[in-house]
Amino acid sequence: MKSTFFSILLSVLAAISVAQTFEFGINGGITRYTVHNFYAGTEFENATHFQTSVNSVPISASVMYNYKKFQFGMAVERNTITYKSMTEPDFGGIFDPVSFQYTVHQTPVKLVVNRVVHMKKLSGYVGLSGLYSFTKTQSKIIYPPSWGSENTQNNAGNGIGFAAQAGANYFITKHIGFNAEVSGRYNTFPTGALDKNIISVPVTIGFRYKL
Repeated sequence: MKSTFFSILLSVLAAISVAQTFEFGINGGITRYTVHNFYAGTEFENATHFQTSVNSVPISASVMYNYKKFQFGMAVERNTITYKSMTEPDFGGIFDPVSFQYTVHQTPVKLVVNRVVHMKKLSGYVGLSGLYSFTKTQSKIIYPPSWGSENTQNNAGNGIGFAAQAGANYFITKHIGFNAEVSGRYNTFPTGALDKNIISVPVTIGFRYKL
């Protein structure tokens, strides 16, 4: 009885080990950031805000765990975003615009769940991600000459968000392949003087290694 139980257990473990594989990936690409909620507390409450969308170049590393038609994993990304924005106080044209310049170093950590469709060497997937971003920001406020000089601040903060992604893998050998992915993200983006909730669209390509 005991030997039968262990035989069944070993058979199950063997089947699981065959059905489950790991993939390691390195990706790079371009990300479009669009600020859609811009506010600055009460200092410039009565103001018109002019916003700028920017591009950046992210690099990420990931490890994925395949089980049948699903994929679970984690990815760590490094990204530097440099952008500007402007606010124009609405006081009858008395004041000139105030400019904001930011350099943000962002490190998002993502937890990923994908639904995979296998087609021989090619596999496609769609899925959802939760992310937690570590950010360090240098912000520079450039006041009109009548107000005074520049004001530079360094801030650190963390933000949370979620994403949806779709992509494909093509394996040229049993272990080595290529990846292409596009995703849409929404996350909080702490920047010190101004806080922004942003939408970003990363488009990346990279390599995959499957165990």
